[in-house]
Amino acid sequence: MRYEDVPKLSAWKTEAYAIHKTPAIPLVAKIDDLLQKIEQSFAPMTKRNLLADLDRACKEWKPPHPRSPAMDALAEVVKRRLAYDMGGRKYNSVVCIAYSVETGAFDGMGRVAYQGRFDDAQDMRARVARMRAAIACARALLPATTMQDSSVLKLFMAPEFFFRGRYGAYTPDIAAEIMPLLRSGDGGTNGAVFKDWMFVLGTAIVASLDAATACFACKSISNIAFKKDPLQPGKTKPECTVSPAHPVGEYIFGATIDNVAFIQKGGETYLVAKEYISGIDFRDVGSGGFVWMKDQGGHQAFGVLPTQGAQGSAIASKFTDERMGGGVFNFDGITLGMEICLDHDTDKMLHAENLQIQLIPSAGMTINTHRTITDGIAFNVDGVRGDSSVEINDSVKTRGTVSHSLAVPGHPGKVEIYNPILIPYV
Repeated sequence: MRYEDVPKLSAWKTEAYAIHKTPAIPLVAKIDDLLQKIEQSFAPMTKRNLLADLDRACKEWKPPHPRSPAMDALAEVVKRRLAYDMGGRKYNSVVCIAYSVETGAFDGMGRVAYQGRFDDAQDMRARVARMRAAIACARALLPATTMQDSSVLKLFMAPEFFFRGRYGAYTPDIAAEIMPLLRSGDGGTNGAVFKDWMFVLGTAIVASLDAATACFACKSISNIAFKKDPLQPGKTKPECTVSPAHPVGEYIFGATIDNVAFIQKGGETYLVAKEYISGIDFRDVGSGGFVWMKDQGGHQAFGVLPTQGAQGSAIASKFTDERMGGGVFNFDGITLGMEICLDHDTDKMLHAENLQIQLIPSAGMTINTHRTITDGIAFNVDGVRGDSSVEINDSVKTRGTVSHSLAVPGHPGKVEIYNPILIPYV
């Protein structure tokens, strides 16, 4: 038998009836779960993550498990899809390249001291120029033999908070310009010379005001109704259902924060959002942190709120599986997991399987837990220390060694290039 595409769970259970008989086989249950999640997924990266794990599960089906034509057909179609989606296995080893630069500054009271230009758009463009200078420095510093070796993945990473300005966060329209500016033009990351590079371009802090119509007397949004406005036919106006005399209007709850890492490989970009807001991420004034945002003509301080689906948000994420649009992603047959700073300390990758590379961009964090397969690689670049580290998940946690280091000409920070490390495959 032959599948033209990955089968739906119902069809698979019918055609693989023989191996679904009791007693239940754990590996079959795992494959069933993966097929169900593939049906539920829409994003290409999510499907790629699940297909990679499905491929590994199919490879586990060997004696003493019985021969199954349906399992053989499933393994074949998954292998075919992966070859189409990822181009198969491309890289034998990885060179970790750190842009080690301080991005977290603190005042004498241990509070984050926001720094940058007064104009956020200018500030963002200045940081793009710094990043491009660091990438150019890395390219020049990398040995020519490594640069030309297409079996070596060049993995460039900058720290958390690289794109954060004087007011603590950018607005979405400004943040949206970052990747196009990094990609474009001579020396941009879209260049053919970077075909074997993967970029983790730090994180950007993005804020948007969370507001809703509320009754100021009741201090509630739940008792608001929209009634016909007698003075403006065809329009409505908000009114408190407890008392029409109560004052109502727009109430701003705070600034919803997205702390997002930009990941690029070739023409594809992937984003990973931080889930936990740390106590040192934003200024600590009284009850919590804040960012400055333009409102009514000037900058005002607004309390920080976690983004939807993040830890502490009132709106829970639909999925807890990091492969489903979370911190796990797959490029060219390599499965990577990302934990941004505090996410690493809270062990976000605890239940992730088959990770080959663990990425930890941070501002105040070190490598403390390995969640990769044996001989997997953990890579940390920290914006408080202005430093980096690499460790291999072997019996002694062998540390990577820096072969080349150079200050970025005309800009803060340095580029550190580590010796190549073999990429483990399952």
